[in-house]
This record gives sequence, structure tokens and C-alpha cells, in this order.
Amino acid sequence: MNVRSLLPTLLLTLPLVALAQPSDQQIIKDLTKPGVTKVELSPGPTKKEWHSAHAQYMWDRVAYVWRNAGVAEYPNATVKITGIARYHYGASTSFREFKVAENEYFGLPAPSKDEMIGMIRERYLDFLDWRANDMVGDLHYLRIPEGEGV
Repeated sequence: MNVRSLLPTLLLTLPLVALAQPSDQQIIKDLTKPGVTKVELSPGPTKKEWHSAHAQYMWDRVAYVWRNAGVAEYPNATVKITGIARYHYGASTSFREFKVAENEYFGLPAPSKDEMIGMIRERYLDFLDWRANDMVGDLHYLRIPEGEGV
């Protein structure tokens, strides 16, 4: 093979390499920070998604990150952080951010119903924000259903 026959092949494959998605190993490496004990990726491929807030495509992959919860009273408590690892799409597939969707704590005792009502009453204005203005009356009708896991 001569150089002239390789040139068209290289010109066709270079754009594909430039737009390649990040590997699973790269995502796990980027999410493994100090204090992280485990990283898992969702099954399936990394997906190219349009993000209107940034007006560009990005590579997205759901990931689960475990770390110590950092609660002094419960030193063995852990937190499972579910989120999306997001990468730039294009010439550079550099890591952009990890968007957290939820935190799930393990090793902490569940609060009692009275404690939950107290937390809701204490923070409902911050949680509801401007929608709290539409509420009529006090939260005296607020109830926690009976049963486990509610």
C-alpha cells in the first residue's frame, strides 16, 4: 500500500475518532475522586443527547457513585449518588460534569413519623418557595400514611 491510497481512508476515519464517545473505563476514572468507594455505570451505551440549555450535543451516561455519608454519629453510613456523567461532544470528549439526580443513604436509622412531620413543618416554605403563598391555613391536616416504606 502506498501513502496515496491511505490518505482517503485516514480522512474518512479521523472525524469518527474525534466524535467517539468516552469509554466506560474513562467515565469510571473521571468519577473516582477521593472518598469514592465504588462506581457503577448503567447498562447500555453512552448516549448522545441534545442539551438546549447549552445549545449543544453531549455524551450522557447514568452512573452510580458510592461514598461515605460523612455523618459523624454513623461512621459506617454510606450514600449512593445517582447522576449523569456528561462529556463534551465533538473534537474533545472531555469530562464536563456529574449532574446529581438523587442521593440514597444507607446505614442511617429511619426517622419517626413525628420527626418527619417536624422536618416538613420546619422546611416547607423553603421547599415550596413561591407556591407556599397558594396554601390556605396551617399544615395541621398533614399526615404520614401508616405502614412501612411509605
